Amino acid sequence: MKTIDRLVKTATLIGAVSSCSPAYNYSYQAFLTIPRMHVSHKLQNNFLFIYSGMDSEIPMCLIGTEGQDGIRIRDGVIPPVMFTTTDSSTFDMNYCHKQRDYIGIAHYHNGACYPSPVDIERFVNDERAKLELIVCDVDKEEGRVGMNFTFKRR
Repeated sequence: MKTIDRLVKTATLIGAVSSCSPAYNYSYQAFLTIPRMHVSHKLQNNFLFIYSGMDSEIPMCLIGTEGQDGIRIRDGVIPPVMFTTTDSSTFDMNYCHKQRDYIGIAHYHNGACYPSPVDIERFVNDERAKLELIVCDVDKEEGRVGMNFTFKRR
């Protein structure tokens, strides 16, 4: 029941955004407490390079901060990956937790731009994660990166 209780406290925001625009501001009327999101240009470029043409789910530890002005994601670090397929991956979560200012996980989904039940369970059980970011619909030529943010209500 603990997982279900935490899951109920999780809010989801879906947004497809262009990587060529300035810092992003996200809002969604159904949830008045969705924080503003700022994704660094460095990380956007990393998403374009790493996930363009990708068909495997490669995880990335997100580095950033949460403040009065929202959540700022400034960088990402790929942890040691033991196994990856088109719809799953096994990686060293402890590596992410050791990163200073760790705030969550990003990974690529080919097709559906929303977290799977396994993603949600991992996210809900990760006490340190503030968000889960699904990267999808990446087109390097057009400079487009789709992103789905799932937040924990605090």
